[in-house]
Amino acid sequence: MIRSALRTVVIGNVGRTDKDSLINTYFQLALDDAMTRHGFRDSLEAADVSAALDADSVTLPAGTMKVFEVRVIDPSAGSNSQKLQISSKKVVVGLYPSVTDYPSSQPQVGYFDGNRLFFYPKANKAYTIRFTISKQVGDDFDSDSKENPIRILDNALISYATAYLFMGLEQFDAGALWMRRYEIDLTKAIAVDERNPARDLHFRPHQALVDMSRLTPEYWKDPFVGHRAR
Repeated sequence: MIRSALRTVVIGNVGRTDKDSLINTYFQLALDDAMTRHGFRDSLEAADVSAALDADSVTLPAGTMKVFEVRVIDPSAGSNSQKLQISSKKVVVGLYPSVTDYPSSQPQVGYFDGNRLFFYPKANKAYTIRFTISKQVGDDFDSDSKENPIRILDNALISYATAYLFMGLEQFDAGALWMRRYEIDLTKAIAVDERNPARDLHFRPHQALVDMSRLTPEYWKDPFVGHRAR
């Protein structure tokens, strides 16, 4: 639904016609809240970042809320890509405390620290780091004629805006009722999104095959070696 249509429903729920700007704000807050809980497929996009020779980190794409996958592309080898394994900083730094101890190669494992992705080993040439991310969608819903950018969240946005409008009018019982309805609407939307048969974005960072034997002298001690995707 377009923003004006969603707002009309909220106005009908509350019975106030003088809260348009506030309702629009509540729509945005509802989207932000929903996006922090789940990466809806309507919000996913691919974003490329260049990693230069000898780089050991890159900055995340602007506006990133969540990262669902990271792939390393060697431009000199066509469009082939390899998934970058993501683990915690503690694990990666514990295994490889100094990137200078091993030769440069195609990045294999990485961790997030702030707004940067650090990877190991450091790059032996220029690579493209392709992120699958969800981003803030505020700019996509900033006028009355625009459709809700997360299509299955129409009911959730209506419930959220209605709840907060009632609470702002000190009708707390009605606000609490509509907030419970928001949680139900959001839960249903997440369940529908996750049932999409094309969706395969559950990160399993320790289950991809990574051959680190050419980099790690005692490769049999490396927990990243020999784990195959199931």
